[in-house]
Amino acid sequence: MTHDDFWRHIEGLIHAGAHANKPEPYRKRLAALLDSFDAHQVAWFLHHVNYRLSRLRTRGHWLAATLAHAGACDDEDFAAFRSWVIAHGRDAFDQVLANPDRAASLGIPLDRNGDPKPALNALAWTPGKIFDKKTRSDADTQSAIWKTIAADESTRHEEDFHIGWSYWEPVAPGELERDFPALWAAFGARYRDHLASSDYDDPLAGFVRSAEVKGLGQVNIGDTLVSRHDGTSFVVLGISDTAAIFGDDEYLGGDDFRYIARVQEEDGEIHSNQGLSGRHQRRPDDPDTGPPEEDDDGDMGSGVSDESMELDDAIQARVKAALGDDVRVIYEAYDYDDEDLPVDNLDQRAHKGKIRFVAEDPNDGETFESETLENPTWLDVARVANQMLIALNDHHHVYLEGFDIVKRPKGEAAIAEFSMGS
Repeated sequence: MTHDDFWRHIEGLIHAGAHANKPEPYRKRLAALLDSFDAHQVAWFLHHVNYRLSRLRTRGHWLAATLAHAGACDDEDFAAFRSWVIAHGRDAFDQVLANPDRAASLGIPLDRNGDPKPALNALAWTPGKIFDKKTRSDADTQSAIWKTIAADESTRHEEDFHIGWSYWEPVAPGELERDFPALWAAFGARYRDHLASSDYDDPLAGFVRSAEVKGLGQVNIGDTLVSRHDGTSFVVLGISDTAAIFGDDEYLGGDDFRYIARVQEEDGEIHSNQGLSGRHQRRPDDPDTGPPEEDDDGDMGSGVSDESMELDDAIQARVKAALGDDVRVIYEAYDYDDEDLPVDNLDQRAHKGKIRFVAEDPNDGETFESETLENPTWLDVARVANQMLIALNDHHHVYLEGFDIVKRPKGEAAIAEFSMGS
């Protein structure tokens, strides 16, 4: 798919009535277009979207998105803003690429509360979902397709990552008014109000250039750390205080795992979820103290006994046997006995009466509605949860922990939402 082909598809959507300001109708038209493609064409389309998302991924465009949202713009909002720009077509994209303030000329929509909402999640998320469905999420098939696409130098780009890893400079006094006059005129007052409110949440907070890591000492961007387990190394490209990201008093994984890092592995691969801890990494010249030792129960400090794991395995095996070939759900809605061991409750009734399950993909807004069930067992609930995961192509939030009744229409089936963990 060439650059011209891609823009022809985008503008074909526009001519067909798909409007960037109407997310759900746009998603449906986009999905219909992509359903008519084969897997290679969908991958090319997604690649072109990601290429253009990356071109709009600058500090200036992030500041424009922040103004257009009248508040701090996080990763999700920034991706949705850039997708919204791309959906306006080639000319609009080129204008905003050259001058982020031109986004104001695209007609920024307002939501029901009167707040600006320049966002289109579907263009960033739906192509990937359809690609997974067309390839049946087969990693080998997907890898072969991406290798072919990666050879195109004209669309080479780095994948999106958290804006905090960019270490963009803070906003200087008067910068927004000077560099974004049109956006400032429309949303500057809202932006100032948001900045002063208790709801303000700086998406760059917690991204640091240096950290004191327990068991490692001072770690800086550019340091090389070596695994205690196998001797492989990586270079630290960024450091994040996970406590700041999650906003909790307790650090994710405990104080020993306060920091995560964006790193580059020896083979050049970059990822942004490397925990920093003396239990797992050391500096090249530090003594190798080895991996964590097993505790008295024979586990690696996970706190889960072998008996508990065996009982859980038996429950998962029952679910897989009942659901068939494509099983994504992992069942965790079971009870525990007095010894804190899992109890198989799959045959127990989960709800008395009629019930229907609904779910929405938070990424692109696609919805799922189940058939009506009557007096379902927990195994029935697991089956429907698995149907939902397949329909929405969710590979992450696969742990079924329960469900919540959200509506009880008189004389009709109760409406419930799944409680899914990741």
